[in-house]
Amino acid sequence: APRDGFVADMDAGAVGHAAVILGGGRGRHDDEIDPGVGVVCRAKPGDAVRAGQPVYEVVHRGFGRLLGA
Repeated sequence: APRDGFVADMDAGAVGHAAVILGGGRGRHDDEIDPGVGVVCRAKPGDAVRAGQPVYEVVHRGFGRLLGA
């Protein structure tokens, strides 16, 4: 979180798109899914958060695709 406060909203579409770019989902029907890639939501809308607290945890297999997400 950039500052203390409450999670007001989450853009599930953006999170899902990032997971697809990292290989955790399909952009096309013939794309392979990497089971070692995903996004863990550590806070949900309405949760109190502190500055610096992770809201998402991104699990990936390398930095090559991470920069594009």
